[in-house]
Amino acid sequence: MKTSICAIGVLSVALAVVQPAAADTLNEFQRQVEGQLNDAQAVLEQKGYTLVERYIDQQGLGETESRDRPLQLDPRSDYVITAVCDSDCDDLDLVLYAAGSEVARDTASDAYPVLALQPQAQTHELEVTMYGCGAEPCYFGFSVFRQAAR
Repeated sequence: MKTSICAIGVLSVALAVVQPAAADTLNEFQRQVEGQLNDAQAVLEQKGYTLVERYIDQQGLGETESRDRPLQLDPRSDYVITAVCDSDCDDLDLVLYAAGSEVARDTASDAYPVLALQPQAQTHELEVTMYGCGAEPCYFGFSVFRQAAR
């Protein structure tokens, strides 16, 4: 568990750096999100995690708006879910639900929420909430990483 906490600390530092990636279909703010997700992926792959899902929002959210996304997680694996947002965002939160019950949350006042968990169920709902957006809409993205089966 100490290794997971250390990895999350390193990940939080890595996410603070924005490196836009080139993509013709993404706007400037979505490219910021993509660059941050790429940074998180590089850190977590060094820790033995594999990217299993990536989502970059296409519509953006206003302040206090939320978006829910379904996730399928293997209960035999450990996961890290990271989320990031564009440069106009300063507070993004994640809450993960299974069968309507909360199983994990990161609601700290920052723009880099991270969930580390060992799911007990397969079907989940990830709620992403934009709490601080200086210029609406703000764009976000998240990545789901899995470690080898337990």
